[in-house]
Amino acid sequence: MPDRESLKKRAKGGSARAMFQLAESYGFYKSPVSTREAIRWYRAAADQGHALSMYKLADYFESPWRDEKSPKAYHWYRAAAEQGYLPAYFYVGDHLNEGRGCEKNVREAVQWFRRAALAGDHDCMLSFGYHLFYGEGVRRDRVQAVRWYRMAARKHNPDAYFNLALCYYKGDVVPQSYKKAAEYLKKANRHKSYHNPRAEHWLADLYEKGFGVRKSARWARYWREKADGIRNYRGVLKTPEYYKKLQEYVKKNCTQG
Repeated sequence: MPDRESLKKRAKGGSARAMFQLAESYGFYKSPVSTREAIRWYRAAADQGHALSMYKLADYFESPWRDEKSPKAYHWYRAAAEQGYLPAYFYVGDHLNEGRGCEKNVREAVQWFRRAALAGDHDCMLSFGYHLFYGEGVRRDRVQAVRWYRMAARKHNPDAYFNLALCYYKGDVVPQSYKKAAEYLKKANRHKSYHNPRAEHWLADLYEKGFGVRKSARWARYWREKADGIRNYRGVLKTPEYYKKLQEYVKKNCTQG
């Protein structure tokens, strides 16, 4: 990336790309000054139609410690989406679906999910499938819903695996199969950053009863402990020794000198 002074010169000359790069060089949260400058230059680029700058602003205003009712995040997500920036589609739909920072409109939310799903966004495939399954904002079509769940699952979406597992467990749309349910629950729980206590409890139940898997009290207990937070996301048991090592690690690596 060019040095900051040359970026400033180009940005002041009207280059949206330079404005974006300048904002990136400052970044959020490094200091109040850097955050202020980042917002300033992202906004300048956004005013010129730079979609990624719009998305970055939306992401900043979406921060969990900010006011959820603020329309700023929705405004910038929508602006980015209207520029054709695909990752913003999901957030526009999500805000409309919940009425977060805008007037609730489930029907319009489904339209945004559908557009992005057709373009290959796996989160929107899942959301569109969910609305089809329950008939929210769109005519109910559970067969098509499962089709979209499968498409999202092919892109390794863990929630899509979970929804398919429930379909197979209950025999909804698809032939009932505990074995298939177990397979999809295992796939969902392979994602290290994914934690769904419901998925873990369902898998524990299958091992406890021997439905679709070999009956195992050990594996039933393992998944139950993960669901209840007794194990961490990697499956490590949270013993007193575990917490002691964690405290030592934090003290060594996470304290400021």
